[in-house]
Amino acid sequence: MYTVVNFTKIFSCGDADFEAELGLVYKRVTVAMEKRGIKFVFARPAQYGGGTLFKEVYYSKGGPWEILTDIHTDAVYIKSPNIIHLLDKEVLTISERGLEEINTDKWKMYQELAEFMAPTFPLSRENWQTAIQNIKTEYCIIKPVDGSLGVGIIVKPVRELIQGDLIPEKRYIVQELIDSSKGMPGSVVGRHDIRVLVFNGKITPAFMSIAQDNSYLANLSRGARKLSFSFDDIPERGKEMIDAIEKKLSRFFPRVYSIDFLFDPEGKPYLIEINTGPGYPYPVFHQDEYINKIDDMLADAFVESLEKAK
Repeated sequence: MYTVVNFTKIFSCGDADFEAELGLVYKRVTVAMEKRGIKFVFARPAQYGGGTLFKEVYYSKGGPWEILTDIHTDAVYIKSPNIIHLLDKEVLTISERGLEEINTDKWKMYQELAEFMAPTFPLSRENWQTAIQNIKTEYCIIKPVDGSLGVGIIVKPVRELIQGDLIPEKRYIVQELIDSSKGMPGSVVGRHDIRVLVFNGKITPAFMSIAQDNSYLANLSRGARKLSFSFDDIPERGKEMIDAIEKKLSRFFPRVYSIDFLFDPEGKPYLIEINTGPGYPYPVFHQDEYINKIDDMLADAFVESLEKAK
């Protein structure tokens, strides 16, 4: 049996809220992995012992959590941003380290995938006046280069941006804000964020987020609604972009990631970002059939990655 560590900053074993939501999801995924011959365990950065060793991990077969000690892992699945640098180079990571490094720096991501994204420029307190002169849209969107979950994002008219909006010594990107208010052609209307998942080249739809009224952001952490959709619902231009992105990133293996994108009023797709740590399906948002499918695809991707690493 293989051992894979879910490496995350977010694990609160014993906390009631955690156990009622994310803890149950983690246990479900663990059971799905067990059926594929994978012991799937969970650890925080403080529990890493160097090399392939984790001093402690959390493990469950669906019941109470156990603490296992001195566990050597066959691979590590990175589930929180900006922690891959804590792992020694010998550790097999899912996704491959090069793809993880693109994921943790939004400026690197733009340099890799610029042809699919809105015009983007590096931004800081030192260069902000020069940087915003490149923005041609009325509104801009500012993101910390190491940000996640929508934290630290600023959307405002370019003319209203001031130096005080930016934290000293922090790196950002500034992007032209693409108007997605007309929705996905032939489907829903409203500002949106569409996600598909990629498991070592196998692509499947995840969900679509619809922003709250008067919000420019469709992050679930910002109160967006989540809707399901089929791959056939995606217009052809969107499918072509997804295929082109996957082709460009196919040099990385293993690769488990999401593609988040939107459509402008003319139906042109724009990549928002890729994410090598997409969330596991939640029962509150998804039906059992979909949850089982994604759990199985993830487990299959892990087995394929481990087999090829032998």
